[in-house]
Amino acid sequence: MSRCLVLLLLLAGCADKPKPAPAPPPQKPVPLEPLTLEPANPDGGTGAATYSVKPFTFSGEPAPATARRLDIKGEAISSGGKPVTLADLDAQSVVLLSFDADAYLAQQLPLLARLDDAGAQVWLQSPDVPTLAWPVKLRDEANFNAWLDESVAGKLRIVHRTDGFELQTNMGKLAGNDAKGPTVPTRGGAYDLVTLQKGLDRVKGRFAAAPDVCFMPTYAMPMHDAIRAIATNWLTRDSVVFAEACLVYPRPSQRDAGI
Repeated sequence: MSRCLVLLLLLAGCADKPKPAPAPPPQKPVPLEPLTLEPANPDGGTGAATYSVKPFTFSGEPAPATARRLDIKGEAISSGGKPVTLADLDAQSVVLLSFDADAYLAQQLPLLARLDDAGAQVWLQSPDVPTLAWPVKLRDEANFNAWLDESVAGKLRIVHRTDGFELQTNMGKLAGNDAKGPTVPTRGGAYDLVTLQKGLDRVKGRFAAAPDVCFMPTYAMPMHDAIRAIATNWLTRDSVVFAEACLVYPRPSQRDAGI
């Protein structure tokens, strides 16, 4: 009888014990505020500033003295005035790529793939300030997809099209004035590099652990415009928004690569 009494008391104690509160549902990340355009100058209500962009001040540093300069005109490559073939490029070399105004990404795929496979340290010379250059990490589509799969919040990719820049993170798109359009649209036919840099800084401010940013110019993008966009990752000579900038390129087929 005493055993039954003890068991009843234990059961009663269990019944009186409060149940733990259910865990709260995970909070959804607060979306970043839309990125507003930077007007060029006060326009006195005329609306002219809406269609123009602020001039961008480029910052960076010279390429390493050990870098081998490659001058690219369209698809032709030279160094020191002498023609260079892809087979002439050494593994693990440091190269400075200087493109002319008529060089497009579509023409550079064999060169970029060769340098990528060789593990070269690639620097891009400024088309506007010849003393400046910027290092980039090359990623073909396979390596870019692997980069996207890394579990780092706030991975940022800049989709660079003729109508402007779309800033995409693995937490969603950074909206601009027009939620359905590019984050940073072109204005007056010019790319808004000042607002693009502001967007990079905003994403980095939210996702401080994100180590790098990838730029994805369209197939027919002039290399000069692609380089100017990449340059926005540099705030000053010694200060960057993201520790590393990467250039995403589509790897050419064997036929296109001349293999």
